[in-house]
Amino acid sequence: MSTLKGTQQRMNILIVKLRHLGDTLLLTPTLRCIKERFPHAKIDVMVRASCEALLQSNPDVHRVFAIARPEAEQRTFYSAVSENLALLSGILSTQYDFAFDLSDSDRAKLWIWLSKAKIRGFRRSGLKPSWKQRVFNRFDDLPLSSEHQVVKDFETVTRIMGISGKAGPLRFVPRVDPQSLCEKFPWLSLPQPFVVLHATSRWSFKEWAEEHWAGVVDALHELGFTVVLSSGPAPREMQTVSCIQSLASAPTVSIAGAVSLDELAYILARARMFLGIDTFAMHLAAAMQTPTVALFGPSQLRAWTPWQNHAEIPLTHCQCDGSQYRACAQPVSKCLSSLSVAQVMESVQRLGVSSPKHET
Repeated sequence: MSTLKGTQQRMNILIVKLRHLGDTLLLTPTLRCIKERFPHAKIDVMVRASCEALLQSNPDVHRVFAIARPEAEQRTFYSAVSENLALLSGILSTQYDFAFDLSDSDRAKLWIWLSKAKIRGFRRSGLKPSWKQRVFNRFDDLPLSSEHQVVKDFETVTRIMGISGKAGPLRFVPRVDPQSLCEKFPWLSLPQPFVVLHATSRWSFKEWAEEHWAGVVDALHELGFTVVLSSGPAPREMQTVSCIQSLASAPTVSIAGAVSLDELAYILARARMFLGIDTFAMHLAAAMQTPTVALFGPSQLRAWTPWQNHAEIPLTHCQCDGSQYRACAQPVSKCLSSLSVAQVMESVQRLGVSSPKHET
């Protein structure tokens, strides 16, 4: 039985997703479905600070609330109090019809409770202790442990709202001035096709050896591609990029730590191909519909594989077999260490992206 009637409901909806950049991007098919079904609904989304940039230009979102980072070294007591008071004012000033916790965190549950939404929804799997259950008054009990994260979010929200549909592609609308970006990176204006290679993550167990990536760089250069190396701004990540550059014989272009999310998305949309590991950049490439070769270590492939994008994933047999427990993550992921440069380049070939060398 449908929870709602008609398509002109003027509802206020709060969705709380206090996770990371990739998790925020994977939420966008759910937002798109709600807005298509209820064009007059106002959807507010609460995310961790630094994730708000992914939603600020999204036409499906009414307001984005950014909550202070949980890492103590990135906040002060006074800034946290000030931000939380402003956030509380915004939440209490709105009468929400629905509120959803899609991050399964105690902080998210607190904000759901404070929202006083008429319907407070959650996917009940393993919800303990009992006080957490009392925060909510509507549950989705469908087992989704083996499904993609997009599906988990989508089914939780749509089933509780009583609507149906299928999750569409990821959505991100980059806000950039192309002329200014081309002045910043002149190679963007050149006719030479390029690929983006992203080898780093905040979690080192996801990373492949620098010397292997250097081999991929040389192989891509032989095919006629310009290789653009990207990474986050963390010193460790930028050091990894420098190491790959020093090990590779072929020249590369580095944008490591030098681009915003919008600029990276614009560059990915114009790249012939993306190569990288299971990280946010991989999901952003999927949002930009950039053909992808993605390397997965001991993480749940089914839950995090590139969503609705042309992708190849080179795999080797491993005892952890994609286990959520990351059985072989320490000290070195055998899933990745046993993967060869040749296997990755075979995936590049299967991807079917034409190379400059074969175009001449």
